[in-house]
Amino acid sequence: LIISSGVLFVRTDAPYYLKYDAEQISYGVYGTPVFSVTRFVGKYLREQTQPDDLIYVWAANPEINFYALRKSPSPFLIHSKAFRKLPWNTHAEVIQSLNRAPPQYIVAMKNMSSFPALNSYVSQNYHKEKDTDLEKLKEILTFEVYRRNEG
Repeated sequence: LIISSGVLFVRTDAPYYLKYDAEQISYGVYGTPVFSVTRFVGKYLREQTQPDDLIYVWAANPEINFYALRKSPSPFLIHSKAFRKLPWNTHAEVIQSLNRAPPQYIVAMKNMSSFPALNSYVSQNYHKEKDTDLEKLKEILTFEVYRRNEG
């Protein structure tokens, strides 16, 4: 039983640990480059921020905070249809969290049209980050990085 488990692992999973890089795994398993892009975005934000700066990620990509080694100001890292079923307004909770502790950056991995309050908050307090490397990544995957306005 142990030997057959080992053989099964070598045949099915070993290449993911020994042969493939992050981009190959992202494409191979999920059919999208999202995980290799979010890894780069997280590392980029780590270089642009101080250790105590906050980063808020809109959509289901909390790995950006992990790669950036930065906390989120909101307990709601992931937005999905499941949140609409909760007995409280998660959108209001997110905006209150952002007002209490404004993040240095907001990353929108999805269009914010489904969250008008966040869209308004960002347009009033942030501007799009302009960086050549980020612009190249936007050719692969749609996302935006917003930096808090000075002052």
